[in-house]
Amino acid sequence: MRPSFGDFTLTGDEIRARTAAVHEALLTGQITIDVNTDYTLDLAAEAQELLEGRHSSGKIVLRVS
Repeated sequence: MRPSFGDFTLTGDEIRARTAAVHEALLTGQITIDVNTDYTLDLAAEAQELLEGRHSSGKIVLRVS
């Protein structure tokens, strides 16, 4: 069985502290997220096909509004 986030954190306080640190790193640009493309929710099937066909690099974002 592969480890998950819960295997590396012991308490709720630790989870909150780690989450805050990641959030701060995102805000300051220390961490970036490569978004390959975004789709509106009505095009979710196309996004799924892109993933299944392994035709994407980075993240695919589904926009709800």
